[in-house]
Amino acid sequence: MSVFKFKKFDIEQQGCAQKVGTDSMVLGAFAEYKDPERILDIGTGNGVIALMMAQKFRNAEITGVEIQKECAELAHYNFDNSRFKDRVCVLNADVNNCVFTKKFDLIISNPPFFENATESSRIERTTARHQTTLNLFQLMYFAKNNLNVQGAIWLIVPQESTKKLMDYSNESGLVLTKRIKVLGKPTHHKRDILVFVKTNIVSSCTSRSFVIRDSEGNYTEEYKTKTIDFHHSRL
Repeated sequence: MSVFKFKKFDIEQQGCAQKVGTDSMVLGAFAEYKDPERILDIGTGNGVIALMMAQKFRNAEITGVEIQKECAELAHYNFDNSRFKDRVCVLNADVNNCVFTKKFDLIISNPPFFENATESSRIERTTARHQTTLNLFQLMYFAKNNLNVQGAIWLIVPQESTKKLMDYSNESGLVLTKRIKVLGKPTHHKRDILVFVKTNIVSSCTSRSFVIRDSEGNYTEEYKTKTIDFHHSRL
């Protein structure tokens, strides 16, 4: 099935290397910011996170940047066929080459993360999953330069990338304020959601765990509750 149905929008996935997955769902569900006006979704793919942001933040204008032409066209289709079409747009571009006249309150990204893994034979999937066009170092500096003074960047990455991102944040001047350890199952630390801010207004970084499935492979009540505003039907 190429169409993934959410409660308030649909995602056509045919032709995009990266399909709707748990990482995007969890990141979009957790992301928070007090009444943002401008949001940037880096590597928007089929546009799922951008549309989640449009649903969650009713006063925000959301821009998705996607380097792959086919995915950018698909994101445009999904945006144009949603109730949020007046507040979402997509740029088919390399974010490294983008110059924005206004800064963003919130930047969100499910970035490419396989730095040294074997690359896929499909160039689209390779670009989506490997750091061939945008590495984490570049991402942090881009955020530093394009966030408002009180802005924040939300990322979901493999947990082994967390230390590297913390090192990069020290170099770029961003501050880690939140870490959510995402466990696929109770003993499987799968990903980290990391939140970096431009201006540190808290004294320390908060940390918590979030389990997607129980030991039997069923979605946890915590996951169901967290994503209930987006899933089309009860899991």
